[in-house]
Amino acid sequence: YISAFPPPALRAPPRHIVLPHLGASTEEAEENSAAMAATTMMDFLETGTIRNSVNFPTTILAPQKNSSGARLCIVNRNEPGALGEITTFLGSKGLNISQQINTSRGDIAYTVIDFTNQPEDADSLQADLAATCSFIISLRFLGMVFDDELGEPGTFFYVSWAQ
Repeated sequence: YISAFPPPALRAPPRHIVLPHLGASTEEAEENSAAMAATTMMDFLETGTIRNSVNFPTTILAPQKNSSGARLCIVNRNEPGALGEITTFLGSKGLNISQQINTSRGDIAYTVIDFTNQPEDADSLQADLAATCSFIISLRFLGMVFDDELGEPGTFFYVSWAQ
């Protein structure tokens, strides 16, 4: 029998192991947890990176020298042919993919795509992509992700169930 906080009657039996659960109960641990949460959120908002998520797969796409700084982050149902349909659509709009990553967990897939060129109109690109690909749940365009300029991160955020 293993417990974190056993009642007095269970503290002495020989086959009972007490493993104290400290979690984030110290001041230092609480500060570290808060800092980690803030860094994780900032990384997601700025680059689309997902770490330490319960519902989404870990997804990290490092910057690449020949990227224009344009990045598209897509959440979609994990269905056969979805990635091919997305990349074919982007190619038809004259966008060249410099790198991408696609990860999934169960029924959900997450794709991050960097382009060698900037789309002319990120809002209409995403609206057209969402209208064309019915499996898309949400998407977000990040502009100038790895430049020193702020750019326009999150210039368009599409969520299918909110439409």
